[in-house]
Amino acid sequence: MEHISLKQLKIYPENTIFNIKAKNFTTGDLKMSKNINIETFIKNIRYYSYLNTQGYNIFLNSFSQQGGGVAILLDDITLTTIGKLKNDGIEPAYWLETSPNNFQAILFMQNIDNISLISKELVKKYSGDPASSDIGHFYRLAGFTNRKTKYCVDGLYPFVKLFNGFNSNNIISNNNIIITEILKKINTAESAAKLPIQEKIYTTPHPQGEKENCYKYIFKIYKNTSINDDISGIDFKAAIYSLKKNFNIDDIKFAIKEFSPNILTRKKNHLEDYIDRTVRNAKNYI
Repeated sequence: MEHISLKQLKIYPENTIFNIKAKNFTTGDLKMSKNINIETFIKNIRYYSYLNTQGYNIFLNSFSQQGGGVAILLDDITLTTIGKLKNDGIEPAYWLETSPNNFQAILFMQNIDNISLISKELVKKYSGDPASSDIGHFYRLAGFTNRKTKYCVDGLYPFVKLFNGFNSNNIISNNNIIITEILKKINTAESAAKLPIQEKIYTTPHPQGEKENCYKYIFKIYKNTSINDDISGIDFKAAIYSLKKNFNIDDIKFAIKEFSPNILTRKKNHLEDYIDRTVRNAKNYI
């Protein structure tokens, strides 16, 4: 009999590449299988099943999809919310019951400009977990047990259940009314954040040690980044996280310029403006 996790992977477009993560929350041990296809996954199912019995939780994300699609996660939502998604035309490709009456919905969209912000706004609108709103976040794999201790009943852990989505072609249209409203909100915020070219953000002097800590912190964010990732989204995340750490703004800008993959090529004609906007938008967001 086909393992239920295969049905989940087959919902994705053909030739999608996946990352599989196995994590033991008790020991903190982590095992990763990167950039694999369905054929490789099939060969490893017994291994993942073994890890699951040894206390590891099994997670998935789609490393890339044919045609540039991305998977957006709405985590820790209710069945009522899934019904609302359907009514609003934000139709999940599929959803999972990860523990009794607790759900994750996975939405497929094209990888358009501001996709990271769209993801965050969708999570806000539908009351998902904001800690899981970044593009590329891992979610559960069906057919394996949720090994969190709080869900253990009489020594048994709940299996993650898979439910097929409503959307026959899986991809949410960029013209969907909810997406259009979110894009208007983002564009309005970006316009409001723009300052005259001669205006600079003032920052106070800072000790040398703080500068080094900022560089080290942002370097770690980019450390495992691939060219197939949503790098602009990671730039935005780096700005948000480092601002929350109260690092100096000039140091943050320099570190993003230094460590963001291929940024000189990606933003060839507007590098400084791009970094300024990214940091300003992050400052407005938090």
